[in-house]
Amino acid sequence: MKTSARNELSGKITNIISGAVMSEVKITVSPDVTISATVTKDGIESLGAKLNDNITAIIKAS
Repeated sequence: MKTSARNELSGKITNIISGAVMSEVKITVSPDVTISATVTKDGIESLGAKLNDNITAIIKAS
């Protein structure tokens, strides 16, 4: 897969907060660092993402 993003952080999904259209995904990348990503509910479903899955967040540099 080719992307223009330059930052990748691997971690574990520790929380998914679902809204009407968007979901907030919490990814723990180290004991002291948790990042949040906003993803469409359709995106979560198409990825098959669920709690405790190991995942890589790809973050655009800008």
